[in-house]
Amino acid sequence: MDAKKLVLAYAALVLASLVPALGLSGCQAVPPDDPSRPSGRTLYVSSSNGCGGERPCYTALQDALDAAGAGDVIKVAGGVYVSSSDQVIKIDQSVHLIGGYPPEDWTQPDSEAYSVIVDAEQIPGRRAVVVEGSEGMAVTLEGLRIMRGGVEVERGGCVYVGGGSVVLAGSVIEDCRADARGGGVFVRDGSVRLTGNVFRGNAAQYGGALYVEGGSVTLERNQVFSSEAPPLGGAIGISGGAVTGFNNVVAENALAGAGVYLSGGTLEASHWTLVDNGRYGVIVDLGIEIDSGSATVHDSIVASHQAGFCGSGAVGRQTLFHDVVNPCIAGASCVNNLFGDPKFRNPFASDYHITTGSAAVDRAYSVDVAEDVDEGRRPVGAAPDLGADELEPHMVYLPMVARGVGR
Repeated sequence: MDAKKLVLAYAALVLASLVPALGLSGCQAVPPDDPSRPSGRTLYVSSSNGCGGERPCYTALQDALDAAGAGDVIKVAGGVYVSSSDQVIKIDQSVHLIGGYPPEDWTQPDSEAYSVIVDAEQIPGRRAVVVEGSEGMAVTLEGLRIMRGGVEVERGGCVYVGGGSVVLAGSVIEDCRADARGGGVFVRDGSVRLTGNVFRGNAAQYGGALYVEGGSVTLERNQVFSSEAPPLGGAIGISGGAVTGFNNVVAENALAGAGVYLSGGTLEASHWTLVDNGRYGVIVDLGIEIDSGSATVHDSIVASHQAGFCGSGAVGRQTLFHDVVNPCIAGASCVNNLFGDPKFRNPFASDYHITTGSAAVDRAYSVDVAEDVDEGRRPVGAAPDLGADELEPHMVYLPMVARGVGR
């Protein structure tokens, strides 16, 4: 054997001895089942103990969350989901949880037809959802019906967000309560987006539906009804952080004493509809734990209140007032006040869409959002409409006359 062949043979022997020591197999430097690697899998949950043949399949939400890796998608079939723990589900890593599937078809969710009920069952000390987020963690929850949490819970009766980047979308939060703050949702910190949700029948001392203590919160296309927070705790309470929002309806929260209550933090809002929320539409810097706060609300509708804006930190711009005794009091600043009937479609059925002849039509000051509460386009006419809803044009169909051939 010549010298060249001898060298090659020796090199092959050395490489063969190194492969087992390095733990290499073929070209894979990291085993495929390494739990530290984001898997991007899809997991399935069905309370009826069947996922139509899809795997992995779970009957409990928390079991799926415990098995999931960072970045996984969890699809949930319609059904009732409960727990014996302090919360029905606890999330501490990035995950996308989507509810509303039939267990035999996982292609398209329909949360109305296949309701996913996350039920805390009014068990003392139990919440429905807890998100303990950290920097870089992203959580999305959508298509859920979250309910009956918060008995003997101080903050965040149904949903508690402690940090991270969190999206709660297309969900219903109802019949939740907290002893102190945030009957429906409590945000301690994080970057939180609440979009397309319905809050109904939630209660707390402050912030019957939602309480924001810190972080950055975006509210878009939410509807808040029937909150309790006596005497002036507000359907939405804010004591810190920065809240922005557009196209929200806050109505029928008479037992909350106000639509929005700020004792700190900031609110920048446009195209809101505030109706019948007790004495005030928006209060700033009065009552509990006075610190500081500011709320600027523009291009909105305020109806059926004793006063629209109250407190030196409250600013209303281009507001349509209807059935309001005092538009602005106690140092509130109001510019370009308008007065007239918004002509809601059916407020007795909680329908606050505006109708033809509404004083809100084409009266907004600027175009700052491209859609309305129903995700319809905005503006439709010469200018955007005030409030959460943009009036859709009525189509007129003329009769078609068919003429026979040769006549």
